[in-house]
Amino acid sequence: MQQSQKVAEPNLARIRAQVGLVFQDPDDQLFSPTVFDDVAFGPLYAGLPEEEIQRRVAWALAQVGLEGYAERMVAEVFPRMVVLDEGRVVADGPTDELLADRQLLETHGLE
Repeated sequence: MQQSQKVAEPNLARIRAQVGLVFQDPDDQLFSPTVFDDVAFGPLYAGLPEEEIQRRVAWALAQVGLEGYAERMVAEVFPRMVVLDEGRVVADGPTDELLADRQLLETHGLE
């Protein structure tokens, strides 16, 4: 049985590793330029080594029958994109243009 943990700075990394979030509408979850990048988000920010990230992404895609989709761009699927930052719309336009705007992406933590 898991022991309860106070939500405080010393425990945040451990708590974040144990908590997940799944949106009801899977379209709301996509925020990376490729399927690979989207699937790799969790392992990458967990600090795993590159080899382990590659292995986990390959395994996850295989589990859902998407082995050939790793390099597919969000722009192929969604022609329009809206970028939110702290609940505010900061950009709204063609996906390919917004994804090409490095300054916009970096400014809003989407690099």
